[in-house]
Formats: sequence, structure tokens, C-alpha cells
Amino acid sequence: MASKLRIFALLYYLAVAVFGLLIAAWLSSIHRTPLPREEIDALAQVAAVKAWSKGTVQLSADGTLEAEAQRFASALSQALGGEIVVTVAPASAGEPACTNKDSSPESCAEALEASADVALVRHKFELMWVAADSTALVLGTGRRAYLRWQRGKPTLEELASSTAKLLQDSWFRKVSLDGGASLFEITPAYVFSFLLVGDCGARVSWSFFDVVLLPYLSRLLEKLKVLFDIEVNSQVVMCGSLGNSLEPKDQDSQSVVDTSMLQADFMRRTGEWPPDALTRDARWLPPLVRLVAFKPSTPVVLADDKGEAQYSFAVQGFGAVAIAHCDTGANASGEVTDCEAQRVASGWISSLRSWLSLPANESVTGAGIGDGVSLLAARPRMDGISDWELQMLARAVHGHFVQRTAETLRSLVELVDSLPDVVVREEIGAMAFKAAAKAQASTDAAAAGDVQLALAEAREALILALTAIHDDSVVSQLYFSWEFKYAVYLPISMPILVPLSASVGRHLRSMLLACLRRVKR
Repeated sequence: MASKLRIFALLYYLAVAVFGLLIAAWLSSIHRTPLPREEIDALAQVAAVKAWSKGTVQLSADGTLEAEAQRFASALSQALGGEIVVTVAPASAGEPACTNKDSSPESCAEALEASADVALVRHKFELMWVAADSTALVLGTGRRAYLRWQRGKPTLEELASSTAKLLQDSWFRKVSLDGGASLFEITPAYVFSFLLVGDCGARVSWSFFDVVLLPYLSRLLEKLKVLFDIEVNSQVVMCGSLGNSLEPKDQDSQSVVDTSMLQADFMRRTGEWPPDALTRDARWLPPLVRLVAFKPSTPVVLADDKGEAQYSFAVQGFGAVAIAHCDTGANASGEVTDCEAQRVASGWISSLRSWLSLPANESVTGAGIGDGVSLLAARPRMDGISDWELQMLARAVHGHFVQRTAETLRSLVELVDSLPDVVVREEIGAMAFKAAAKAQASTDAAAAGDVQLALAEAREALILALTAIHDDSVVSQLYFSWEFKYAVYLPISMPILVPLSASVGRHLRSMLLACLRRVKR
């Protein structure tokens, strides 16, 4: 009877040990949700830039050139290499300063600067061909240009060749967003933090939305929001410095801040400014772009390496800083004036244009000459970015987002494959599948010519991919390797398993000996 009770007790302890081992195995099991491997491989093979539908140029000629419009359109299309579709459209009313034969190209550009165009909604350009006393290509701030031609100077074929070269350098220029010294990396979302900074000499204030944002930045931000998701906030910092001392005894009537002072002390002093609060979860946060208006109580002069005076500067990874100062005598007040707001907005816009690989102040780098054809471009005074520049950036940004989505998802797969003990939650797998689907939908929309939908889908795809790879569970839920597992679990299990194994072994040995005795009998 005692022997049977002993057997039952051992079986009970053995069952408990097995049950504990099963629970431990279940707790230490690694759940890995499938990832969209085939979709990622297919997405990596998509050439995002070539996915766009061909651009279209509608050529309209005035009455004196209407008979030669079809011939010129064919020559222009051939000169563009067949990448752009050139069609002939009926003549339409244009800017009088540009269609007038006796006006100059400069007056045409000035008239176009004052015109306002709608945001990016189409994938089509308009080229108005007019007779004039000089030959020039004048680009507007929208997607309309005026080709003024002095008949015979140059010939029609030479005009088509020169115009094609100028259009390829302007309207259809390919922008590279992979520069090494960019102000910020190109991401799908940003937080623009506008700061008014004083030097402790007087209280400073501004009506940001009424004085700065609405008159000078609203149209620029509206166009940038076609490319990126942008959040805007503003705040005032009473005490700050560009690098010069804040002590009254060290301040002169006019202080000069040179490059060495900025490099030595500017970033150190910005650490004393109030931090920005997080408004979302911390899996992937958009970069913070600081746009600073520094309003000193005494005049401050920025000097570059050559000793020339500047009004703004940019710091990689930080943002742009502009001096809020006008020689009107109104800066004695702490309130930002309209003149100061215009000046700081101009400095910020120049830095943002440089960040997007655009010329800082002009739409084209200069009046180009292509075989007797001069190039002029109206400056986007009202918008900060011309509509055709936005079209050009849209292609580059879309291709960059799709490429980064594919690279990020591929990195996620490689990370999971290289770490066999990492857990892949269902949420991460769902994000990866959705990111791949959004990227594919973005390329389909680009092929259909839907610019805004293509960019929206590409932004969402990259945000999902970045959120998935930055999720804490991808790295933080790594399990120990087998050596560390045994180092943790063996000290816990040995006090139970060793006596239990010894008892079971002794009992089995006694049972085996008893069986052998019965067999011998």
C-alpha cells in the first residue's frame, strides 16, 4: 500500500513538473506574425520616378504664328526626347504685358510676379507662343510660360531645340533630395515651431497669426502641405542669444556676431530655451524645425566668413534664424512690426527653399541663354514656391518616399530574420502589409496623374513603415539566447527537478529489480 502511495505521489509531482515545463515553454514561445515579403520585393522593383504619367505641354500660338504651331509642336516634342507630350490648343487670353509685341521680357516677368495661381491640382503646362521684337522664354509662377519669338532669330528648329533645353532645366528639371548637407532629412511630416526670441533687454511680443503667418507664410505652408504633413506652433522666449554675452556690461551699442561665435555658443545657449511638449506617441516623431525670429533690443549685425553682413542663417538639424530688425526706428518697441515680420519671413523662406534643393532667392539660377533664347522666371513673391517648382518637387518627394518605404520595410524583414528570438506582433505585421499596399497605391495614383493622392498615399506608407520599425516591441522584446535562458531558469528548476528525478530513478530501479526477481523465480 505504501509502495502504491509512493508511486502516486511521484506521478503527481512528475505531472506538476511536466505541466510547469509546458507553461514555461508556452511563455517563452516566440510569436512571429508573417511579413509582406513578396509585396516588399515587388515594391523594391518599382521605379517611382518612371511611374509618373508623361507630362503634357499645351502649346497655343497667337494669330501670326498659328499656321506654324503644329510644326513647332512636333519639333519641340522631338527635342524633348518624347518624354513630354506636346499638344496644340486654341489661343487663349494671356497677360497683356507678355503678349504685347513691343513689351520687354523683363516687364513680362514683373507682371507675372504680381499674378496669383492656384495650388497644385493638375499635371499639365501651358506654353503661349507669341511674336515679339526679342526672343525669350518667360516662366510664370504657375504652370504657364510665354515664349516670345523674333521671327528668324533663331530659326524655328533652333527655337524648338533651345526651348527644350531651357524647359528641361526649369519645368522638367529632376531634383535630387539625397544631398549630404541638407537642413533636415526629407520625411513625410514635420513640426514647424516658430519662436520669437528676445535678448532680455526688453519684453518682446508678436501677433504671429495676424502679422507673420497670414500675410507672408500661409500660402507657402499651403503648398508645402501638398508634399508633407505639417503642424505649426509658436511661442515667445524672452531671454536668448546668438552667441554674444547677455551681461549688460558686455553689450555694445551695436554688437557683431560672426561665424566663430555662432559655432561656439549658439547651440549651447538654445539649450536654455523652453522645450517643446510631445503631442503624440513616441514611436516615430516628425522632426522639429525651429524657425526663429531674433529681436534684439540693440542692433545686432551678423557677419559671415567674408565679413559681409547677413540677416539670417540656417543650422543643420536645428532650423533657421532671422534677425527681426528694420532701420525705421520702430524696433524700440517690443512688438514685431510688419517690416520686421516681412524680413524674417523672407529669411525663413530662403532657408526652406535651399533645404528643398531650390535656389534660395530665384526660381532659376540666372537668366539662362540657350542659342539666342534668354530665360527669365517670375519670382514667387506671394507663394515662396512657384507652382511649377512644386510640381517638380512633387515628383522627387514621391519617388523618395516610395523608395524609403521599400528600404524601411526591407530593413524590418532583415532585422527580423537576423534575430530569430524577436517577437513580431500582429500589429507590426498589419502595419507592414498596409504600408506596402499604400506604397503600391501611391505608384498607381502617380501613373494615373493624380498628384495629391499619390503624395498622400506615399506619406502614409512611409509613416507606417517608420512606425513599424521604430516600435518598441521590435527590439525591446528580444528574448535571451539559450545560454542566458538556462542561466535564469536552471537555478529555479534544479531544486525541484533534481530530487524528483532522483526519486523517480530510484523507484524505477527498485521496480526493475523486483521484476527481475519474479522472472528468476
